[in-house]
Amino acid sequence: MSTIGEKLLKYRKQAKLTQQDVADRLGVKTNTYGLWEADKTQPSGKYFPQLAEVFSVALDKLFPDTKCVTIAPHQTNNDNSTSINAKEVKIEAKEFLTLIMKSEDDTIASQQETIISQKAQIELLQAELSRQKRT
Repeated sequence: MSTIGEKLLKYRKQAKLTQQDVADRLGVKTNTYGLWEADKTQPSGKYFPQLAEVFSVALDKLFPDTKCVTIAPHQTNNDNSTSINAKEVKIEAKEFLTLIMKSEDDTIASQQETIISQKAQIELLQAELSRQKRT
C-alpha cells in the first residue's frame, strides 16, 4: 500500500500541478504541502475532501480501505463560502483518526516551539534592557 505522501505526489503529477498550485488551492504554505508529500508530516483530515477535489479524484482513491467512515466533502464556492457536496465519500476510520490526532499533536508541538522561541527572545530583550539601564 502506498503512503499518503506517495499518493499525493502521484495524483498531483497526474493533475499536472506544482506543489505551490496545490498549496495555494488548499490555503497552506508550499513547504507544508511539500512535507506531506515527503511523508514528514500528514495533512489534517479536514484537507482530505479538498485534496480529492483538487486532484479530481474520489476520496476513496486517495485513501482506499475496507473499514471506512463516511464523511461529506466540502466544496468551496466562488464567493469563498463553504457548502457540503451531497456525495458521500469513505476513508478508513483508523487512518482518518490517526491523521487527525497527528495533526493536532503537530500543532501543539509547533505552538510549544513558538512559545520557547518567544521566551528566549524575551529573555534576550530583558538582558539587553538591563545592560542599557546600567550604562
